[in-house]
Amino acid sequence: MRKLFNILTILTIASTAVFAQDDLDKCATKLTITSDHPFASINAPDAKMKTFSYKKAGKIIHVALVWRYNQNPNEWERFAVDITPSQDAEVRISVSALQDESKKNKSNKNFAVFVDDIKVNNALIENGDFENGLNSHSYTKNKGLPVRIESSPKYVKYGKKCVSLCTSTYIINQYDVAKGKSINFSVMTKPRGSIKSDYDIPLDFANQ
Repeated sequence: MRKLFNILTILTIASTAVFAQDDLDKCATKLTITSDHPFASINAPDAKMKTFSYKKAGKIIHVALVWRYNQNPNEWERFAVDITPSQDAEVRISVSALQDESKKNKSNKNFAVFVDDIKVNNALIENGDFENGLNSHSYTKNKGLPVRIESSPKYVKYGKKCVSLCTSTYIINQYDVAKGKSINFSVMTKPRGSIKSDYDIPLDFANQ
């Protein structure tokens, strides 16, 4: 009986994470947009952006990092970006939280954000509301800090589920876009705060 109690105690502790609510204004959602071809344009008026390229397996990979802080960190807000490739291209977009970019902070805090309602050209993508867990999405399988489906009404505003992501976990989708044609990619986001203790790992048995 004591052994069972100890196991239950460990499981209870492991399933509890603490998020610093006073860090919500430092918590941004990041889009990492990549393509094998240069972008003709990327437009996200209320966001910050950085672009660069690197070589991989003989190819030049073009990258745009776009991140946004919610105007009201206590509310869900839509984060949208217009992407236009210079050639017919496969555009890959990953969603995560941004590492603390404050120059005064050297602690490398790990932030988390809630994400829901992913749309392309104002249409919900397949399982973009995460009502079927992580089905139809590619995502990082980080054992220490996993992509996590949330179903508590405390967190969810749209439907019955959303996803929680941190700075080292990503939801990844890709789209074929024609030369000169723009796509509008958008997500609903809400800051969760910085992670003060181990990220909890509840299992979504419906998607095992």
